[in-house]
Amino acid sequence: MVKKMYILYDDISFFLFITLIIISILMYSMAPYINNKIDCFFVFIISIVFICLCFYKNGLGVDELSYLNAYKLYEYRDFKWGLGFYLLYGALHFLGVNNEYFNVSMQICYLIVALLMVVIFVKKDIKSLCLLYVLFTYWAIDFEFNLYRQGFASLFILMAILSYKRSWKNCSYFLFIVAISFHWSSCLIFIIFLLSIFSKQLPYKKILIFINIIIVLMFLHKFGIFEKIVYFISGLSFDSSFIKAVNDYYLLSKSKDMSIYDMSFFGRLPLVIMILSFSFISSVIYKKNNFILFIFIYCLLFLEMPYSFRNLYWLFILYPILISDFRDFKSNTSTIRIFTIFYILIQIPLYFFSGIIPLILT
Repeated sequence: MVKKMYILYDDISFFLFITLIIISILMYSMAPYINNKIDCFFVFIISIVFICLCFYKNGLGVDELSYLNAYKLYEYRDFKWGLGFYLLYGALHFLGVNNEYFNVSMQICYLIVALLMVVIFVKKDIKSLCLLYVLFTYWAIDFEFNLYRQGFASLFILMAILSYKRSWKNCSYFLFIVAISFHWSSCLIFIIFLLSIFSKQLPYKKILIFINIIIVLMFLHKFGIFEKIVYFISGLSFDSSFIKAVNDYYLLSKSKDMSIYDMSFFGRLPLVIMILSFSFISSVIYKKNNFILFIFIYCLLFLEMPYSFRNLYWLFILYPILISDFRDFKSNTSTIRIFTIFYILIQIPLYFFSGIIPLILT
């Protein structure tokens, strides 16, 4: 079914889009003069825009209602999500947050964690640029106003990777554990991260070109890779009730109708744009990077599964890592200007194709 582009007729969403473009252009223009004060100023402006969006929105994302209902019935024995998420619920209850303000409170908590990430772990002069990618992108909007658990997990994964790059290994492992406590699939990213550390480095560009060709072809045609994985996993004997539940939900249930092949061409197009954009900029930065390659392979193998676009989010969240690594061999000016151009490019999918923006603003 073709999703109607309600967003084209909504003045508020258009105003948000234009505001983000103006901020991007200002950051591009100020790049030669960037310093800590200017960077902090943009961090402040971006945060204010996000807070305004949180308090102005008059609707809820698809999963937000489920999270709200769980908050109303908050009990550990009935809580079906991770310990980290349970503790966050408990903190909001302890602070006396009313049901009416639960969803906004979750988004403010997301903002607080995002600010902690950029202040503590991101290098100076690119903090605002990273925050822009963390708060206002196609995948970030889905995290903030729909997929709360994966959103919080993604922030802790980013902090874990940035910690490891600074040789804060114990801190990195701890943050990965925190991420897993919010969303179980973070465990897969942690395993991929460990594999990338201890495996022989592979030629990045050659393999990435091959992977991108396969992914684009898979967006056009279903090859049945996922069915073979389902057949293999279904033949195994699971003792774990958790693994069985994940298997039943993602592999065997009616959620199988929620694959990319149920999307229209314009539903798949933004994902292709974002994959190719990420691939291009990462190929400029890296000659070898097993971690990103392994995540690409993970996304490829499970591209046909239900909600596979959420697997792709694990790739897209790495933009702050790309920004940080790019800055290591380029000037602040070049880094900011190149990534603001890329940011404007990926605003096109957010504005024209987002399924969440119309829900929360119209």
